[in-house]
Amino acid sequence: MIIRSFKGASALALTFALVSTPVYAAEATESDKKDGEIIVVGQHDAPISITPRGLSVSLGDKQFAGVNATGVEDLIKYAPDFFVRSRYIGDNNAVAGFRGTHSSQSARSLVMVDGFVVSNFLGNSFGFPPAWGLVGPGEVKQFDIVYGPYSSRYSGNSMGGIINITTHAPQRTEAFATVQGFVQPYKQYGTHESLFGGTGEVGFALKQKEGPFSLRVSARRLKNEGQPMQWYQLTPCTSTLCPAAVTPIVVTGAVNDPNLITKQPIFGDYSPINTTQDQVRTQIGFEQGDFKAQAVFTYWWNSEYTLRPNSYLRDTAGNAVYGGATASSTVNPVVVSYNGKTYNATGSNQAIMHKNEWLGGLKLQGPVAGFDVRLNLSTLQFARQDTRTSNGYAAGIADGAGRITEQGATGWYTADLLATRKIGAHAVAIGVNANHYFTDQSNYNTTQCQEAAGRSLITHPFGKTRMIGVFAEDEIRLSDTASITAGVRADFWRAFAGGLSALATSGASAGQIVTQNYAPRAENAVNPTLSAKWAFAPGWNAQLSLAMATRFPTVGELFQGSLNGDGTFNPNSFDPNLKAERSKDVNLLVRHRIGKVTLTGSIFYQRVENTIFSYSGFN
Repeated sequence: MIIRSFKGASALALTFALVSTPVYAAEATESDKKDGEIIVVGQHDAPISITPRGLSVSLGDKQFAGVNATGVEDLIKYAPDFFVRSRYIGDNNAVAGFRGTHSSQSARSLVMVDGFVVSNFLGNSFGFPPAWGLVGPGEVKQFDIVYGPYSSRYSGNSMGGIINITTHAPQRTEAFATVQGFVQPYKQYGTHESLFGGTGEVGFALKQKEGPFSLRVSARRLKNEGQPMQWYQLTPCTSTLCPAAVTPIVVTGAVNDPNLITKQPIFGDYSPINTTQDQVRTQIGFEQGDFKAQAVFTYWWNSEYTLRPNSYLRDTAGNAVYGGATASSTVNPVVVSYNGKTYNATGSNQAIMHKNEWLGGLKLQGPVAGFDVRLNLSTLQFARQDTRTSNGYAAGIADGAGRITEQGATGWYTADLLATRKIGAHAVAIGVNANHYFTDQSNYNTTQCQEAAGRSLITHPFGKTRMIGVFAEDEIRLSDTASITAGVRADFWRAFAGGLSALATSGASAGQIVTQNYAPRAENAVNPTLSAKWAFAPGWNAQLSLAMATRFPTVGELFQGSLNGDGTFNPNSFDPNLKAERSKDVNLLVRHRIGKVTLTGSIFYQRVENTIFSYSGFN
């Protein structure tokens, strides 16, 4: 694991948004009504579900009507200064990117569904996307986005921003269904294909006319062929890559791309991606007077097959050549002769991935001792996650040697408790949120890649983190046109039970499994927030927000490492002592209404110390 850590990084940007109707925010205080609406871009039919400090966007049915959504993440991809890394329909690496935060920095985006956390804070890269597939687009009532960590109610993972998906609550007895189909003509290098897919979503809702209970059940299936995500290049020969005893296969058909940094010819694609995703969701509601309860269970089956790599190479008889061997051969010399030069043509692997996740959540809300109290409890568990990869095309078709990665006990638990109350000119909010993340992964060499048989352990990283955060905020109404909100958050973080087991290949421990356990560590952080709002002239509103935030390392950043051949640990591959990211943020919003048109401008500054841009590991 190579970690690139930077002392500081800064961002400054200016954003303008234009809407044709006024917009409003959730839980508006009396001062909000007098000041004019809270500054939120987008819809005005429903209150925003996240505390709207900094640039805030709320999207509903009117905005969704303009989007042909094949997945839930499609509904928000056109928000301002926002990006979703969705490369094809059904992409398993669809990470959100905010202004100042790259789409590979997944741990800086706090994503929730009805307040239940679906962000995958097991790591920090495009390999750890939110669990979008737990909700279908037909279930979504509202999408809310807040850019930056300007409320003390949320953890430092909101450094980039916060997303909350609000689903439809049962309002009446009904049934619903949606069916979509799509085709993608695709051409790149020597790959020319038409790729097909489709999705269907069905469900029903039941609502007691005079009783407190409601039920909503839905199911969805998506099948699609996505375009290849990478290509293979020929590698110039060395004595190791091209043994003298191997006779090169004379080939034609490779493609030269002068725009590539490495000018070696391209000989094939990784494979079109055949993905199948199934999702079922059940939501039970109870409402009696001021008391509300909601229970949710959703399960997501996800499989991905990359079994059709295209090779552009042809031998003298016109047969396709994969990884240096013909398609009908199980021998893999990986040596070809192209345009009079000899190359190694390693590649054309085949792979199968399965990932099953389930989310269970309980939400309670009601008055307690003069406070409006809300409690969210949830867990997301990986019931299965494994990837099987062949060592080349010949091994794939013959069920030969390869690698397998299997996930053991992996997932997270979250709890959020919020109590709010108005006392004179004050709107007070206090609360606690906590999380526990755990990961366990085993990587093997296999003699039969498709069956995952004949295993020998390569590495086994594991570890846990937990965090408890307490916060308090007070919104003070200064006048009919101005208010100020001060907040503070204290986080108590701990990493523990981390380690790495691996097979030593040389030295005194050669042939043995060596385990290194990392010492537990704990850190605390206290971060303030401050926001002021002022309607300083008719039709004019402004909001200035200041914040500090701390984003602690994930279990993946801390505990995924590798060994040297003699059983000693490679100090450049892991860092269980990785520092937390710390940011200082400023955001200024100015809004002006001109008749039916509203113009909102946003300028922000962010400086992050100990920035983690990326890391890469053995897996």
